[in-house]
Amino acid sequence: MLWNKNYEIGVSEVDNQHKKLFGIIEKMENALKEGRIDQEVGAIFKELVDYTKYHFKSEEEVMKKYGYPHLEKHKKLHAQLINEIKKLLLQLKEGKAVTIELFKLVKTWIVNHVLKEDLKIRSFING
Repeated sequence: MLWNKNYEIGVSEVDNQHKKLFGIIEKMENALKEGRIDQEVGAIFKELVDYTKYHFKSEEEVMKKYGYPHLEKHKKLHAQLINEIKKLLLQLKEGKAVTIELFKLVKTWIVNHVLKEDLKIRSFING
């Protein structure tokens, strides 16, 4: 999962956060592929949850600053992803393994969100 400059929205704060988010996803993907113990996977997943919450709040502030007209819809999409990630984290806490398939759902959602929804912010900012 490599960062690509085409994913940038043109706001360095958000772009740097997206890069870090992609890095956490890559770390999780590697841990799952290498069959590392569930505890390590759980720690990375918690990092993903915590950083995603932080990033979404920051991104929403940027959208508010620029007067992004679809802020409320975007916030709902953020809340949906946080809920999905929390469900997976709860499964880990209950002793259930997070499979690569479940993780791929989260990864796909995040990547699609950045490539589709977040790039709309770039289009709005750049007019």
